[in-house]
Amino acid sequence: MRRVAVVASLLFAVLVACGRELTAPVATPVVNVFKRTGALLFTPQVETAIPAELRPAALQQVVFERVRITLRREDGSIALDTVVLFPAGATELTLTLQVPLPASAPASGVPLSLNLGYVNAAGDTVFKGGPLPVTVVPTTGSGNPPAPVSVPISYTGPGATATAVVIAPKSFSGLVGQTLTFTAQALSGTGQVMPGTPIVYSSSNAAVVTVDPASGAARLVGRGTATVLAALLTGPSDVATVTVTLPAS
Repeated sequence: MRRVAVVASLLFAVLVACGRELTAPVATPVVNVFKRTGALLFTPQVETAIPAELRPAALQQVVFERVRITLRREDGSIALDTVVLFPAGATELTLTLQVPLPASAPASGVPLSLNLGYVNAAGDTVFKGGPLPVTVVPTTGSGNPPAPVSVPISYTGPGATATAVVIAPKSFSGLVGQTLTFTAQALSGTGQVMPGTPIVYSSSNAAVVTVDPASGAARLVGRGTATVLAALLTGPSDVATVTVTLPAS
């Protein structure tokens, strides 16, 4: 469940300061460089086309190890561009980041644009958020930070541009107690298979057939007809029909 909690509940508490750019050369010692501090709170929220109960199985298939945080000013210049590691076993991070603000920053706050990128070991960005407008309020103003901003996070990893998914077998008939495994492939607009795409499975009637959301392993448990759905995070889906009968008595 770690990967799910990471994406759905990641919370950054960012302390923002005004003063000299941290990366700028300093010729002489500077005293009291940061004169004011402010706060910015934001909470990433994963957005998918699949039902909430299936998200854990899908998101566990998407592994990332670091998060890139970028804040831009209104003129497009970068106020902050940093990458933080996400430790194994962590479910959320609280960060303190110093960001220079202009000396004339008003008490009402300074508008910035926020971008988030979740990066895997191969360097691919598997989730993205933003650009989203946010406001940094100096503590010398009201002293209270703005309410946390919800940042929508979208899947951008392997298969993000898939236009279809095909499940196999398309139909199955069997007796109570039998097992089988459904498989599925994500396809591009030209029909090419897109390997590595997260796919989740679900049953329309668990009293007829149960299915493991991640592996597609199914078991026939009761008489009747049901469908097994294979779905992608981005929306495309396909179904198979399962008919179950009781053994002869």
